Amino acid sequence: MKIEKKMRFLLIMFSITFASINSNAQVIQLGSGTSTTDYNEPSPVNINKKRTVCQFVYTAAEINTAGLSGSNILNQMGFYVTNQPLYDIPNYTIKLKHTSANNVNNALGTTGWTTVKNAFSYSVTAGGYDMIVFDTPFTWDGTQNIGVEICWSDVQPSRDPTGQCRIYTTNKGFRYKTDNNTGSFCGTVPNEKNNDKPQIQFIFKTTSTWNGSVSTDWFDSDNWDAGVPYYELDATIPSGLTNYPNINNSGAECKNLNINSGASLTLDGSNSIDIYSDWTNNGTFISNIGTVVLKGSSSGNNIYGANNQSLYNLTIDNVNGATISSGSIDLTGTLDISIATGNFNTNNSLTIISDASGTGRIDELTFKCKYTLDMTDTWGDGWNGAYVTVWIDGVAYADYMGFGPSTQEDFYASNGSTVEIEYTDGDWNNENIYELFDGDGNSLFIDGTSPANGIVFTTTSNCNFFNPISGEITMQRYINAGATHWRFLTSAVSGATLADLNDDFITSGF
Repeated sequence: MKIEKKMRFLLIMFSITFASINSNAQVIQLGSGTSTTDYNEPSPVNINKKRTVCQFVYTAAEINTAGLSGSNILNQMGFYVTNQPLYDIPNYTIKLKHTSANNVNNALGTTGWTTVKNAFSYSVTAGGYDMIVFDTPFTWDGTQNIGVEICWSDVQPSRDPTGQCRIYTTNKGFRYKTDNNTGSFCGTVPNEKNNDKPQIQFIFKTTSTWNGSVSTDWFDSDNWDAGVPYYELDATIPSGLTNYPNINNSGAECKNLNINSGASLTLDGSNSIDIYSDWTNNGTFISNIGTVVLKGSSSGNNIYGANNQSLYNLTIDNVNGATISSGSIDLTGTLDISIATGNFNTNNSLTIISDASGTGRIDELTFKCKYTLDMTDTWGDGWNGAYVTVWIDGVAYADYMGFGPSTQEDFYASNGSTVEIEYTDGDWNNENIYELFDGDGNSLFIDGTSPANGIVFTTTSNCNFFNPISGEITMQRYINAGATHWRFLTSAVSGATLADLNDDFITSGF
């Protein structure tokens, strides 16, 4: 077992206590700052003692300040985990209830609870909000405070001073009881108190549905039943309405987009919409000269459609690529996949069309080099505050840290860029090892245990061209009606032959 240290990280605390992602938000975060629990301090993820029961309260005022008002259905919750426990937590159980209590100066009792997550083996993931999907959603009445109780059975094979989460100051905010006995601790009344409580993320609803009750303005929250969509909220546009959404400004985004049959969406002018998961269009999309940007899905974006759909510009901004999974696409502007490193699979369903107003085209295919950081913690609980910073051409690209016994993170640099690796140590630095690999799996650099601080490795990215397109693309050229004796002087697709150059053709009859 590690030597237990009494150590609290008190870094920058922000004056704003509550964070909301969106007005009328369906995903809200309560608490802010980077203060965390100690390694041996009770929390919803700490296993310094084998059994824990804890209670805490999130007030209606906090929830309202974070952007949510009115009765709603709570489906998920998660704590911001900074250090994962060495072992899984057995029979982890979550209960919620309405309460008039603003804190846990007094215990919340043993009755009136709704078990929203039945007992399960909780394998905690560090590095952000570790979300837990409820077995039974909780209907919040919109006015009372929400009491939380979490309990579990004895951790096996032993206790360990690991498992930390972010907290924020709250008078008598956290009540707990811990011991090292066997069996479940659920139903036990917690009897000790701390003046803080865990930062938490609540997900009340995953989809916002367009109603157009006010106007056609995409950005007016009154036109949606759950507020303006954003990167964690799906957008659904149903049929049978008078007003349909028009994106007349920058900043439109959503997770999944669903345009139902009989419904429509318009991109005004050259505006764009960012899609963070899948695009489904079974209705009408009017693109004008706008851009659809596919971003951020860990498994790649899918494009679905019942029939043929028309786009102007399409940008693939996702390292995991995208796929035309159903239907077909006519593109009259630019296909931009120069910033993607994943594969764009057309499934032979993409046509790039030139017309009298311009030439459909594929933008220059630049390429990036893939690197993988493999980070190890020999104790198995993750790096305790240490991290690696990747610099690309003198700009900090990202910070990475190890979670659990082993963590792999990929990053990408344009061919010819200068890549630098900087290490910053934390606690138990003697447990940390990391290794850098190139895209072919070759080891470029390794350090640890007890890695050196500072910029310790520099390289110039150098990799072979990667063709990000699979599947056929059909090119349609525009020629004025009646023009005669044209020849194919070049082709935008592979496979053109000398015979093409000698092939006279006429357009009469088109």
